[in-house]
Amino acid sequence: MLTSDASGNATWKAPLRVAFEARTTSWTNYIVPEATWYDLQLDYEVFDDGNVFNPSGAATDPATFTAPADGVYSISAYTEISISSTVNNLEDFEMALYKNGSLYIKYTCNAFKTEAFRSNGTISFVNTLKLNAGDKLKVKLWQTNTGSLLGQLQNTYFTGHLVYAY
Repeated sequence: MLTSDASGNATWKAPLRVAFEARTTSWTNYIVPEATWYDLQLDYEVFDDGNVFNPSGAATDPATFTAPADGVYSISAYTEISISSTVNNLEDFEMALYKNGSLYIKYTCNAFKTEAFRSNGTISFVNTLKLNAGDKLKVKLWQTNTGSLLGQLQNTYFTGHLVYAY
């Protein structure tokens, strides 16, 4: 990008490159407590252009995206959860996007599949947001079924990119 100052002096500036994709390892056993928003565990970074995402094991802001500049961002997440049980079925499962530690928006899974020995469901979102530099985003899960669930998550991801800065 070519920029100039008030005197007309031009300089080249590299464009801001911001994009990330974080995932869980496949078929991760995962305990989701009952009636508590719980951080989605994202332990594998597929890529992290701009160094904007901290994986779940990070000492600071685990499983968190931090916006590096004021701008519009595209953010998405997906998970499939499966529990093995002959007694309990998934009935209430939600995913939320938290912004700066507060609930921003939540999404409810309403398409469960139940079989004799297991039940599963998927949940996802795609959102476009205006963020300020330093805003922090995190994906969390919630369930109210019958106590804490030991489930398996698969194909789970949290991804985003800067559409434009301002």
